[in-house]
Amino acid sequence: MQNTNAQNGLTPLRIKFSKTGDLKFISHLDMMRTLRRAIARADIPLAYSQGFNPHPKLTLLLPLSLGTESICEYTDIVICKSDCDKEDIKNRLSCAMPSGIDVLSVKTPVSEPQKIAYASYIIKAKAKNGADTGDYEEYLSNPIFVDKKCKSGIKSIDISSRIAEKKITKEGENLIFDVMLAADNENYLNPDLLITGINKEEKTALDGDISILRYEILLKDKTVFE
Repeated sequence: MQNTNAQNGLTPLRIKFSKTGDLKFISHLDMMRTLRRAIARADIPLAYSQGFNPHPKLTLLLPLSLGTESICEYTDIVICKSDCDKEDIKNRLSCAMPSGIDVLSVKTPVSEPQKIAYASYIIKAKAKNGADTGDYEEYLSNPIFVDKKCKSGIKSIDISSRIAEKKITKEGENLIFDVMLAADNENYLNPDLLITGINKEEKTALDGDISILRYEILLKDKTVFE
C-alpha cells in the first residue's frame, strides 16, 4: 500500500500524541476538528478522498471516551508528498496544537489498526468502604456481569473475561489499578464499564473522584502498536 501511495505522490504518516488536562473532556468530533485545524495551521498538505464529497484522509485510532487522558493517541493521515521530513512535520504540528496536546512522534505506519487487541490503563481512585487491594484482586478474578449497550440492544456481558492483565497497588490513600483491557472490535472493554462493574458491589465501590490514563495500545501478541 505504501508503494502505491508513493507512486501516486502520497505519503502515509502516523502521528502519536498525548491528550491530558482539560482536553480529556473534548468529544471525538471536536478532536477530529482540532486535528484538521492544526494540520492546516502547520501547512501540511493533507490528501483528500476522490468522488463527489471528498473527505480528508485522517483517521483517529481507538477514540477515547470523555474524561480519559492518554499518552498514546494515534492519528493516521495521508499527505500529498512523495517524501517528507517527519521531524519537521512533528515540530510544525507541535506549534499548531492547543495546550493539552503534545505531539510525541511522526512516523511511517508499521502496525495494522485492525490488529489492535488490547489497551493498558492506569486508574486511580479511593475505596469508598475501606476495601483493600486483595479484595479487588479477588473481585476482578470472578465473573462480573454488567449491561452493555450494543447495536442489537442491551446485553449482559462478563467483563472479567476481558481483563487480560491486572495489578492493583496502593499509593497513599489511592488505589492504583494497572489493567490491560480488550480493545478489539468484538470484545472492547471501556474502562468506564470496568468501573461500573467494580461499583456494582457495595464492598468494592469506589469514591467519586476517579482518574483514568491510557498509556499503551497493544497487538494480539502484546507487542506495542506503532
